[in-house]
Amino acid sequence: MIQSVTVNEIEISYEVFGDGSKTLILIAGGGNQMLEWSESFCQQFVEHDFRVIRFDNRDVGTSSKLENDEADPYTLDDMADDVAGLIRHIADEPVHVLGGSMGGMIAQRLAIRHAELVATLCLYISTTGNAALFKPSASMDALMTPLSENPYEYIDQRVELDRILSGTAFEFDESTKRRSRLEALERCDDRAGQARHGRAFMLGIEESAYQNHAQNLRKLKLPVAVIQGGADDLFDTDHGAGFVSLIPGASYKVIDGLGHELPKEVWAVLVDAVVGFADD
Repeated sequence: MIQSVTVNEIEISYEVFGDGSKTLILIAGGGNQMLEWSESFCQQFVEHDFRVIRFDNRDVGTSSKLENDEADPYTLDDMADDVAGLIRHIADEPVHVLGGSMGGMIAQRLAIRHAELVATLCLYISTTGNAALFKPSASMDALMTPLSENPYEYIDQRVELDRILSGTAFEFDESTKRRSRLEALERCDDRAGQARHGRAFMLGIEESAYQNHAQNLRKLKLPVAVIQGGADDLFDTDHGAGFVSLIPGASYKVIDGLGHELPKEVWAVLVDAVVGFADD
């Protein structure tokens, strides 16, 4: 059942799975709705005594939509504060956090700005935001392509992007991806919000923002797991190594052939990382 809470004067939609003794917050990547974390994926953690919360970041899904404000755009810090408000609403103790892609960037800022709320952190196919590590790639080119206003062309675009982002080890399931993209569009046409997420991402990788962020990452004092794809040409393994160089004691795993994706074949790796920290 979809619920909502008002944080930072906006409505955040969320859904809860299970009633375990530990709480896990899932933060989706830029422009993606909570549906990116499928119910089947969430149930993997429920089976390990977790209460799992997935939610729509501001500007996507059924959470509040904002207006374009070129003079004062929102940032990844603002999005992290949204998550903090959600955690305070649903949990009485620190939670475990799993963030994917830009969701991992939000998760980092959550752990920095609201350290008292985060017990452990798992960063999946994400980045510190060091612009020097980005390389020209088909994935980056596809992400920079303007979204079509035609809904049918838009779905084709998103599916093709999913294909480009996929790696070499796992079969790309086009029919499943197309169904999921259609489901998301039918739930909410949030293309304008996706563009504003992109703006928040770009602000997060500006040199001054990164330098400040890197200093904050060095001060983290919690268990952090970093999982990167060996065939991810968007946030490649240099981005994963960037975490290790900055975050004290961070564990680091590279999955050979994994692209910028979340195939079922790697679910167990994420479960093991989160459960392993939570049970220590």
